[in-house]
Amino acid sequence: MIKISPKAPLDKTTDAQLNQILILAFNQRRKKISNSLKESFTVDEIKKLGIDPKSRPENLTVDEFLRLSQEVLINDNLCFWRSTRVL
Repeated sequence: MIKISPKAPLDKTTDAQLNQILILAFNQRRKKISNSLKESFTVDEIKKLGIDPKSRPENLTVDEFLRLSQEVLINDNLCFWRSTRVL
């Protein structure tokens, strides 16, 4: 028997940051995550989150994207907000 338990929903703030991270990450085709997010994160910051900076966005897990969005919330990354645009 398999038991499926839903995860807690994201709060609205985290959801907004996650959406913006996803837009930035997938905005340019075939770019590494470090290039896609270079206005918001240094290579060292990406490494510190346990993410390989040479990875492509399509290879990251949901948890890795959540860590990136939570980092924006924790550090109030102003470059993140300057570099985003709504599509």
